[in-house]
Amino acid sequence: MKAPVSPISKNRFLLQPILNGIGQIMLQENRLSGILILTGICYGSLVMGGALLVGTIVASFTAKFLSFDSEKLTQGIYGFNGALVGAGLAFFVQNSFLLWLIIIAGAWIATVIQQLFIKRNIPVFTLPFVMVTWMVLYFYSAFSSESLQTSTTMVEYTTSEFILYPIRGFSQIIFQDNLIAGGVILLAIIISSPIAGIIGLIISILSGILAYAIGIPMETIGLGLTSYNAILSTIVFAGSKIKDMMWVITAVLLTLIFSFTMFRLGWTQLTFPFVAGSCLTLAIKWMVEKK
Repeated sequence: MKAPVSPISKNRFLLQPILNGIGQIMLQENRLSGILILTGICYGSLVMGGALLVGTIVASFTAKFLSFDSEKLTQGIYGFNGALVGAGLAFFVQNSFLLWLIIIAGAWIATVIQQLFIKRNIPVFTLPFVMVTWMVLYFYSAFSSESLQTSTTMVEYTTSEFILYPIRGFSQIIFQDNLIAGGVILLAIIISSPIAGIIGLIISILSGILAYAIGIPMETIGLGLTSYNAILSTIVFAGSKIKDMMWVITAVLLTLIFSFTMFRLGWTQLTFPFVAGSCLTLAIKWMVEKK
């Protein structure tokens, strides 16, 4: 005889994938991390927090409705691209009813694109988010550029303020330059994976130093914009073994090459440098370990 299913268990497929999906933005399958990340972004912007939550919910329900892999759904694998689509579009596009419709459609499309790669066993991380957001920004730029908004946030460059750029690197993963948001997001990573959080912080510092050395403006570094892609690449490969550090260094260097090149060209990079650097590193790692 089967044990009765509690209301919490019945509804777990609604709550667990959503919170794990938010946590998976930082590659963490952890509900507490998801709550902290959502709290951090809501502290910086309630609109972006709401958009992130809507994107995650739409992505999770899309995966459920289309009968995608239930285990990956529970792990939050289908939620994070939708979450980033929501936060990203809320950052770039002025708030309107149309924006929310586009977020819903974009989160759905990103989830379907992600499934196409998953079925072929191709790791692409946040590429579906990048593809959808680039496409939306292209059409807005071409047909409704007045609806795009430009961040006017600037950093007051006292020494004490500037040296906190590594924390902003964490908040910039979700389009924030808020120190409190960055600290909460860093805590969310450390709770789930202390080594990833600590190494990520070190890499965030080093990324800013390298950016300064090649002449990227201090304003850009101070906002954390030269660090966030490298942090994500670090989290993918961080581990307790010496060889893990070799792959972290490889991924970070490749990521920064893409990131700094896109800065020079003036392109909207989103998390593409992270995707490119990490996928190339995985390919190199596979070839090395195959021998």
